[in-house]
Order: sequence, then C-alpha cells, then structure tokens
Amino acid sequence: MTPTELSDPPAELVGLFSRARRRLRTIWVAATSSAFGPWIALAALLVALIGWVRPWGWPEPVALAILAVAVVMLLAGALLLRLPSAVVARALDRGLDSDDAIISALQFSPSDPFGPRVHARAASFAHADLDDALPLPWKPKPLAIAAALIAGALVLVFMGNPQDSVRAQLAADQEAIEELADEFEERAAEVRADDPSSPEAQALADELEALAESLRDADGLDEAIDELDESQDELLRQIDADDLAQRAASQGLERTLDANPLAAGASAAEQLEALSDALNELSAEEQEALAERLEQLAATQVAGDEESAEALAEAAEALRNGDASAAQAALAAASASTAEAAAAAANTAQAQAAAAAAGQAADQLGDRQAGEGEGQGQGEGQGQGEGQGAGNGGNGGGTSATGTNPSGQGGPADVDGTGTQGEGVQAPPPDTPVLIPRDGESDTSNANVDVSGDGISETDQRVTGNTGSGTAEVPLGSISNDFADRATEALDGTNISSSEATNVENYFNALTQG
Repeated sequence: MTPTELSDPPAELVGLFSRARRRLRTIWVAATSSAFGPWIALAALLVALIGWVRPWGWPEPVALAILAVAVVMLLAGALLLRLPSAVVARALDRGLDSDDAIISALQFSPSDPFGPRVHARAASFAHADLDDALPLPWKPKPLAIAAALIAGALVLVFMGNPQDSVRAQLAADQEAIEELADEFEERAAEVRADDPSSPEAQALADELEALAESLRDADGLDEAIDELDESQDELLRQIDADDLAQRAASQGLERTLDANPLAAGASAAEQLEALSDALNELSAEEQEALAERLEQLAATQVAGDEESAEALAEAAEALRNGDASAAQAALAAASASTAEAAAAAANTAQAQAAAAAAGQAADQLGDRQAGEGEGQGQGEGQGQGEGQGAGNGGNGGGTSATGTNPSGQGGPADVDGTGTQGEGVQAPPPDTPVLIPRDGESDTSNANVDVSGDGISETDQRVTGNTGSGTAEVPLGSISNDFADRATEALDGTNISSSEATNVENYFNALTQG
C-alpha cells in the first residue's frame, strides 16, 4: 500500500530528522558559498579599489555592504530553506544506504499490517552518524580564493589611501557651498520680509532661493562658481542705466534732506508731505526762499527722477505765483513720486547687493579652488585706472573689497578700498575740445559701487545702451555744468573716500569757474 501523501516521521525518527535538516542546511550553505563566494568577494574588492583611484565616498561603504548583504542573504536562505520530510528521508536513505527504510517508515502507519516491522527497521538508523552519511561539500580552492578576496577588500576599506585627503577636501568644499546656500536663503528671506507687497522684491527673493537650491545641487566648486557667475550676470542684466540713475537721484535727495531738512520727517517723502501741510503758515519771504530751495532740489532729480523733478519745479513756480493750493498739490505729488522712487531705489539696491554677494561668493570659492584658503575672496590686487590727479595730488588707487579699483593708480588705500588724492586740482581750459557720444551711442562704465550699504562692493558694473555711430566734439566749458551734475549723481551712488569726493568736486568747481 502506497499512500498519496507522506506523513510526518514516526516518534522514534523525529530526532534523526531534526539533525538531518540542520545538516542539510549546512550543506546548502557550504555549496552556495563555494559557488558564489569568490564572485561576491571579487565584486567587493573591485568596488573597494574604486575608492583608491577615485575621490568618491561611496565605494568603501558599498564594498562593506556587498559583503554584509551576502552573509545576511546566505544565513536567511539557510533558515528559510524548505525541507519537507520526504526530501529529508530520501537524503538519509541515500547517505545511510538503508534500502529506502526511512522513506518507507513515512508511508506506513503502526496500524498497517507491516507497519510495526517497517518502523522498527527504520528506527535502527535513528542514531546514525550523519557526518559520514551527509558530508559537507566544501571546495577548498573556491573558498580560499573567496577568503583572500574578502581579506583584500577589507584591507582596502579600512586602510588609509591617497584619496582620503581628497575626499576630506571635497567634503570641506561641499560644506562651504552649503554655507553659501544658507546665506542666500537668509538673504532671500530678508528681501521677502522687507517689502512683502513689492513684486520686484518677491521676484528677487525667488531668484535667490533658486540660486541656493542650485548651489546645493552643484557637483563641486566648478559648478557652484558657474552658478554664482550666471546668477550675478542675470541680476546685473536686470539693472539698467535708468535704475541706477533713479537710485542715485533718490539717495542724493534723501541725504540732502537728511542733512538740511525741509520739515519734520524721517524720509524725503515725509518731509515733502509735512511741508505741504504747513505751507500756509509760511511768510512770503519764507515761501520765496522755499521756492528757490525746491528749484535746486528739482535740478538734482532731473537725470534720475523726472516725475519728482517736475513736481518740485511746479511747486516752486506755484509759490512764486502766490498759488498756495497749487503748491500744496504739487508738493503732495512730489511726496508720492519721491516715495515711489525710494522704493524703486531700494529694489535696485537689493538687486545690486545680491549681485555683489554672488560675485563675492564666487571669488571665495575660486580662492578655495586655487588653494589660497577659504575666506580669501576679498581681492588683493592693486587698483589700476586712468584718472590722473593734478597739482599737489597723487594718483588715486587702492584695493577694493572685490578686486580692483578703477578710480586711479597708486596712492595709499583707504579702508573702503579706494585711494587718496592730493588736494590740488587744476582744470583744463574751458575751450578744451571734448569728444562726447551722440544720441543713442552706448556707454560702458566701470565703478566700484557700494551696493548694499554694508561695505559690500561690486566691481565692473556694466551698463549698456543702444549703440549708435560717431561722436561730437564740443568745448569743455559748454558742458562742464552738465558733467558736474552727472558727477554729483554718480558720487551719490559710489563707495569712494571723502578725499576723492572732495577732489572731484573741486575739479568741477574749477571747470565751472573757468
């Protein structure tokens, strides 16, 4: 009688089957190790070797992971190996040469006619030695190769190699890049919080956040520097000559009224508004003096803020005509346009500051890359320029926070990166011919500009307009006043020493007097 299903082993064979299962699992481990061990060890060794020829951080932990995963999978496979009683019984019959006594014991129960005799025959093998019956299939050569390869991989992983210093430097570089990304994120948050209602400010904050994300994704210093340079160029492209002129005009008005206020108020717009409210309280003489002052202020705003200039001029004219109500309306309009110009100037200043920060960050990473050390991106080159001081003065020059100062050549450097000149100024004769661009011709200027108010300077600010052809030659005396106004506006937006500012002022005073 042959049942369709084999039953569990009889009680007298339970111990034998337990020992046989453990032995069979060990045999599976030995066979699998011999077959796959050398290949797994070779893979771990090759991965570890990568860490010796390339400055990557992943090869060593991956090599260890390959070995660890192989061991875990081998043990897990042995524990989960499915060994039914029939498989164990056939293995025992082959190993013990029992003429199928053990498999027969699974097929007959004690109640069968021949069951007790079959079980008794099988029980005679219950204490058999399985070491000889089920030998382990060790293959010394593959296992020796695997052991040697594993030992080599472990030596490569744990022994210091020439790439360790390179990896340490790369990690330090990545940390420096991460710090810069954090700084730009903080700057973006400040810009967003300073003027939450300004679309320009919010757009600038978005650009700074995108730059921070790009820095974090950068693969090394080269890519990070490229991202910073590209961001700086993009920010500078967004600032045109009109923006710079408006900022210079707005800052000049604010400084003028701060030094010599028209009325109570912290800003120019507040002073103009307060002046509008108190206009009726002024005497005729005071109104006349005020009209003259407003005309002077209007003249300083023509080049950068025409709307404010027109409003101030209208207010001055209304005061001279005795029309107080018209003057009040004009002053109110001037207050509004001045406030708008101040907000626009603030946006321009933030964009310039962001561009300067990007350039300075690129310099810092460039210095790291050149081996000069972190934090050396403050530019140490001596300033060179074409401006020559005359009289008792030397040539202006010095070092700026980001590189060269185009204001002059030679001379001791001031703290703010500019040089000093002598006090003597000799102007050329007023009939000296000067070449000036015709309408539409572009002008490219270089300036060392304080773009943030906190000492950050931007070198090589480029302003490009439409290009025309040809030049016009006119006497210097006929345009000296116009050039003096332009110089005054430019000085309001540049970061130069007081001695240089005085020298420029004296120069144009000499021109005007001539």
